[in-house]
Amino acid sequence: MNLPARSAGLATVLLLALTGTASAAPGTRSFQVTYPIASKLCSETTLPHSLQGEQAQVTAACGTLQSSYNAAVTAGQTAESSFAAAVQAARSAAQAACVPAPATRAGHVTCRQARVKTRSEVLSQRTGLRLALRQFHLSIEQARVTFWTTIHGLRGGASIPSDQPAPSTTSIPSAA
Repeated sequence: MNLPARSAGLATVLLLALTGTASAAPGTRSFQVTYPIASKLCSETTLPHSLQGEQAQVTAACGTLQSSYNAAVTAGQTAESSFAAAVQAARSAAQAACVPAPATRAGHVTCRQARVKTRSEVLSQRTGLRLALRQFHLSIEQARVTFWTTIHGLRGGASIPSDQPAPSTTSIPSAA
């Protein structure tokens, strides 16, 4: 396979990898989708009869849930942006070492070393992204548990059903 074909293949793999990440990115599920029952409770102007008199505690719990969600989404999106930038930089460095096609043996060796280094850097970045996305999902779940523990601890709150855990569907791009 010649160098232009390899470069096109590499670009395609990168595009597919980043697309897979973006389609399941933190923030693609809104607050209302992530916490359907909690968001409905938080947006109601009049609380259910069982929670009358607990407005201040419900408002505080809702504010904490929203803040936790926003912080988790921001951290997840930042990790994804950092991953994409680092992968692009590594691949650009490899391409710079390999284009135009090396004419000497030393040039071929340099090109191969650059590709090996790029693969290693992408794998390392991918591991970091995986950890960040795992932390994102843990943060979302912890916020849900904390919110419902607070609500169910209020007088009359135990009768309100809680949200189910959000599915963890984020895909991690493969290294090419």
